[in-house]
Amino acid sequence: MGRAKLAAAAALAAMALTACSGGDGGGGGKPTSGHPAQPQGGKPSAPLTKLAVPNGFDVSKGWEQTLAWMPEDARTTPVADAPRSEAVAYLDSSEDGYVPTLRDVRTGAVRWRGAPWQPPEAIEDPAGKGVEIPDVVVAGQGGREYVVAWAHGKSGGDGFTKGREVVEAVVYPADAHGSAVEPTRKVTLLLSDSGTAPRSDVEVRDGGGAGLLVTWDKGAQGASVDLVSGHVRSLPSTGKTKTGCVDTCMPGSAYAAVTTAGAVIANDSGGFGIDGGWYSRDVRPSGVPATHDFAQNGVVEGGTGGELVARWHPVAKGSDGDPVWAVHDAATGKVRATVSCGTAIPDEDAGARLSPDGRYLVFDTVAFDLTTGKGRCFAETPTHHAVRFVSVAADGTAYGTTPDGTPVLVSLPTGSAVPQPHGLQLPLTLYPDRAIFATADPSGPHHLIIYPRTH
Repeated sequence: MGRAKLAAAAALAAMALTACSGGDGGGGGKPTSGHPAQPQGGKPSAPLTKLAVPNGFDVSKGWEQTLAWMPEDARTTPVADAPRSEAVAYLDSSEDGYVPTLRDVRTGAVRWRGAPWQPPEAIEDPAGKGVEIPDVVVAGQGGREYVVAWAHGKSGGDGFTKGREVVEAVVYPADAHGSAVEPTRKVTLLLSDSGTAPRSDVEVRDGGGAGLLVTWDKGAQGASVDLVSGHVRSLPSTGKTKTGCVDTCMPGSAYAAVTTAGAVIANDSGGFGIDGGWYSRDVRPSGVPATHDFAQNGVVEGGTGGELVARWHPVAKGSDGDPVWAVHDAATGKVRATVSCGTAIPDEDAGARLSPDGRYLVFDTVAFDLTTGKGRCFAETPTHHAVRFVSVAADGTAYGTTPDGTPVLVSLPTGSAVPQPHGLQLPLTLYPDRAIFATADPSGPHHLIIYPRTH
């Protein structure tokens, strides 16, 4: 959805993956349960892969899961963390279809498996960004977590008719139990009729506490899905709203979140808010002007769940001064934390990540303490390389890399940064006492490896 896109499990796919060695986790053809390092009863099926990781993780214990069915050029990795449930969700495969699965992050025990699911027939990606495969996302609503497997494809049709372009989603409560679990809801969203050119940039993600947000065409089109009732609500084209615009709507508006207060629309050129609700000019950080160079100030650059990360220009005209970065509550627009930081506009793959307890948020080269409202900047300076963050722990330890790939550990409470040896794998997701690492052999399968934290 352009610059306003949110990141959920995208970091698992966007992180640079390196070759891994060790045991084969199975997968492909039949569902597998991966490799607990210390299973209860029986013999281990293979030794746990031991990666070179920063201090603080025990590589002799843990478990791993291999996703051998994934094509090498897949656009996404069908894995999502479920922080409230302290579990990890992923798509396995079987001869009868894809199998949504949830595993306990501590023990590796399978909490439940879905019944095999046959998604709609895949459509060639019109944007040419690789193979589009079914994916999985974890979303919240009403204080509960839900696991949603989804796919963009073609429904119906035969050798003569072309069928219709749809997004199909199957919904499971994260606290389900058993095997061959049936979804509580199956939702089909029509994108276009037969013969119409395929939609581009289809994304399904946690909307920010009010179910799912489905967007396409760079986020300009969207719909929300109620995970309890299965109700689908079409959102008006962003070009037909006033939110994110000065007088008339400008190109580049996109849906950034869907909250209990309404959908957040963000404009690439500046301005964001909820139609009929709050607007960015009224919730801007202290001292920041409402406009910059005759456009609305404030550009949403990313976010996660119910938080938005916005970049604000400090002056009304010209280009002097470092941008002010702010975290906003998506439902109210309220500023939660700010920092002045001269970082460049982040890459499209930059994703916001929260610590397990929700206190710290990192995005690209900025980091925030949402309790104190303070932020820290790790953009490039005359004496230091920039650090782009990957993840952050509850104690404020953030993990990132410099442009040349040097791993760096940063203490957000103190601001100290310690470079690490080249070649270390950094955790992609952190739980209170576990962390997920991902590796991929260029000629082999994708692995998820979970190690305990030692401090």
